[in-house]
Amino acid sequence: MASRPPPAPLAQSALRALPAIQAGFARGLSSRALQSTLASTGMGVRRTDLLQAMAYVRDVEQAADRIRFVGKDRLPSAAVMPEARTTIRSSFSYAVRVAGAGPGFDADGRLFVQVASDRNLTPGEIEDAALEAVEEGDDERYADAQVSGVTLVGAVRAGRFGSTFG
Repeated sequence: MASRPPPAPLAQSALRALPAIQAGFARGLSSRALQSTLASTGMGVRRTDLLQAMAYVRDVEQAADRIRFVGKDRLPSAAVMPEARTTIRSSFSYAVRVAGAGPGFDADGRLFVQVASDRNLTPGEIEDAALEAVEEGDDERYADAQVSGVTLVGAVRAGRFGSTFG
């Protein structure tokens, strides 16, 4: 089995458009439809850079899917997580979707939280950290939040681009 080449950094244009690329990917847009949508909003991204960014988004979501089904108290393998394409603050970074209502939640009842750690966390620890950030955080805007669920939606590990604290 041939090994994959090390990941290349994402182009600056793709990094700037990454939130829109993630949203388009989540809605199931094809690369051509996504590229025309980005172009119409003034975010031009070369096709090869867009395809590379879409592959990265897919890998991040697949890692979350794999980790989500690991027992809550079991440590997932770091090998299932793609390397971050940029420098990240910690050795591991997890994206968590919190469902609920209240200030800070969008119209669909979602709030996204980043959980960063210098050690790999179990799914239970990731969920607890996200809940703590919303329910017990210092930020007053979540004081009246009513949480109804948590879902891991992304996971990456520091790679050759490293972390800022290590």
